Order: sequence, then structure tokens, then C-alpha cells
Amino acid sequence: MIPQARYEESLLGGVVALEGEVLVREPKEWGECLYRELPPASFRRIVVRFIPYFAWGNRGPTEMTVWLPWLA
Repeated sequence: MIPQARYEESLLGGVVALEGEVLVREPKEWGECLYRELPPASFRRIVVRFIPYFAWGNRGPTEMTVWLPWLA
């Protein structure tokens, strides 16, 4: 699903946010081992909302890291 820009009037005094679906990699349990074979990845779809950094940054001193691999 291609992300869609939507104006959210009730969010942070009114802001345009991106909404769409992303694939999330399911975590694999490592247990007590230091090394292991890498099993095939499994994914699930979730719906996300991205809020512009300028609006997020107005909530006080906090940290934010964003990294999303993009597969076209």
C-alpha cells in the first residue's frame, strides 16, 4: 500500500500525517546461544502513521530515531 497523506485536525493542533501499511519482521528467539544459523525471515503487515518531525519535536526534550528500509 502506498502511503497516503491525511490532514489530522485533532492531532497536535492540526498536522498532515502519512498513513500506510508496512511489513514488520517477526522476531526470532536467540535463547542462550552466541551464534546460530539465520532462519528465513517471516513478516506481518501493520498499519502505521508517520508524524512530521517538526510536530513531534514540540513535545519536549526526548529522543527519536527513524530508519525504514524502502523496497519498491
